[in-house]
Amino acid sequence: MIYDTWYPFEISKSPMYEIILMTQKDICWFTINSLIISHFLIIMFQFLTTARFVVIFFGSPYIYTILICVACSQLQKVRFLLLEIKWKCLETLEKSVDGKHINEDQAHQIQDKLNGIVRLHQQVIRYV
Repeated sequence: MIYDTWYPFEISKSPMYEIILMTQKDICWFTINSLIISHFLIIMFQFLTTARFVVIFFGSPYIYTILICVACSQLQKVRFLLLEIKWKCLETLEKSVDGKHINEDQAHQIQDKLNGIVRLHQQVIRYV
């Protein structure tokens, strides 16, 4: 016998001896495999936890840095477009007859450009 155990019946005779022997072998095999599998799962959990730690504390700042750089470049684009509108307005005012008014077509063009800039700014805010 693998395990020295007590049974409430006679196990020394032929069919019962083999049945008990096979049962003990299966229990032993199951116990050993359970220990091996549980040890493997513990090691894998520790590895995954460590991998998650590495990704969170070392990977995330780099991703956030890239996202912030993209958002800043888009905000610089918004700033450049606003400055471009400002300079075009100043040029238009210098070329106008009285130097104080912009005609309707130019005002509509400026309004369309400003609408596009506002949409771009809203996209940047959503992105962040």
